[in-house]
Amino acid sequence: MRSAQDARTLLRYGLAAMLGLPGVAAFAQAMAPAGVSDVEVIPLPGPVPLPEPKYLTYQPVSRWPGTVQWFYNPAGAPAWADPAAVVAIVHGAFAKWSAACDVTAVYGGTSSATPNDLDGVSVVGWSGSIANPAATRYWYTGSGGTYTIVEADIVLHPGQVSDFTILDGMATHEAGHVIGLNHSDVQAAVMAGAPYTAYNTAVYQQTLRADDVAGCQFLYGARVPAGGLPTQTVVEFYHAEFDHYFITANASEIAKLDSGFFKGWARTGQTFTVLAPDVPRNGSVTPVCRFYGDPAAGLDSHFYSASPTECAQVRDRFKDWIWESDAVFAVYPADGATGRCPASTVPVYRTWNHRRDSNHRYTTRADVQAAMVAKGYIAEGYGDPPVVMCAPQ
Repeated sequence: MRSAQDARTLLRYGLAAMLGLPGVAAFAQAMAPAGVSDVEVIPLPGPVPLPEPKYLTYQPVSRWPGTVQWFYNPAGAPAWADPAAVVAIVHGAFAKWSAACDVTAVYGGTSSATPNDLDGVSVVGWSGSIANPAATRYWYTGSGGTYTIVEADIVLHPGQVSDFTILDGMATHEAGHVIGLNHSDVQAAVMAGAPYTAYNTAVYQQTLRADDVAGCQFLYGARVPAGGLPTQTVVEFYHAEFDHYFITANASEIAKLDSGFFKGWARTGQTFTVLAPDVPRNGSVTPVCRFYGDPAAGLDSHFYSASPTECAQVRDRFKDWIWESDAVFAVYPADGATGRCPASTVPVYRTWNHRRDSNHRYTTRADVQAAMVAKGYIAEGYGDPPVVMCAPQ
């Protein structure tokens, strides 16, 4: 029997769309007009559905039984939506949830499967037939208290998703539906939405908040990398006046940046996972050092490296760079010849602005690295494209 605490938890994370109707598929359309219900329940062949429960908290929850494999159908995409860039952004959206809890999504390639059809293929695609910018339809089955998601499709409206910024926010929100989350009753959450709350902007939806993480972990548990090493989340910020990027996994720094204590900084929506700084040092894990560029020298920027040699060189040769820490967090080293990363890790790319006010940007997204290079930044690291370190997936 589910405890009262379990019941409160189910209600708290708004899992109505995934709750307890055997042999039933649920249709959740994100970004519906405010106040419009976004859940349609469609009976499928199987056991007779239970009556719609008055209290959804008493129904079982559905989860993916293993890895979520998704495909991309570029048919009907707008001209700006380069297929490789779309795939990279959707992959990044799923990676945010994978960093928050123990659910994994992998890209399976392109497909001609039509989104919104039960065909055994979970596909992201485009259609102008939906009323809203984006929609997610998912199917689940089961009985006896065990319910499993069997397919989930995301539909994007080519006339309403008009650039990569909007796509990032939409994909992050929709990926939350794909893994089993309905809309949250917390306005600050990425998963905020009708009928419980109002939808947030696409830019806001790019970064998971505490309620999103808690809901994800309720479904799948916390993410624990191989070896049981503790992780942290690196958050990226941008200062428009300086045209500088900054990353940190330090909770105090993140709070001060979010509160405006440090003026001019705003989240970009980009995050990635790292290991805690105090993990055991061995051949497969390396600490990341951090230096601060002295403002008196026209710098006012931070530099990170996972290379002990590079850390030592900066400390010894560049006196305008002030040493702050030998280990702000830890990562896995990339191969020094090929840039290849170990299994279950993702590449971290570093680009340099090539200016006197030296500033670097760090990202796990190859499309972001390419965009910075197109702006005149220089890619640094090992291999092609260059990689500087590897982050846990």
